[in-house]
Amino acid sequence: MGTMDNTRPTSPPLCQLLDATRQASAHGDHAQAGQLAVQATQLDSYSAEAHHLAGLTYLETRQLGRALEHLNRAVAIETENAEYATHFARALAAAGRCGHALQVANIG
Repeated sequence: MGTMDNTRPTSPPLCQLLDATRQASAHGDHAQAGQLAVQATQLDSYSAEAHHLAGLTYLETRQLGRALEHLNRAVAIETENAEYATHFARALAAAGRCGHALQVANIG
């Protein structure tokens, strides 16, 4: 049993939402980015990228619980994505869950 590849083609409406999320975040509009990212997760609950972006926007607005939820989901969907695992580990550390952060980062 090898690693399962969960990468799927992204639908045009989802691509548009993800692009709009990135743009809002780049312009510092984290509230708008968060709303768009959550819409993207509702459109496709298996989109690791949507969950990752939602998690990052929640981190920016210091909503650690929600950030952890979405970042964990992104890592669960794309288990081999180092960027997603790194952000999840950093969020865990910020929440004071250093032991779990080290496990996610494969350090401990």
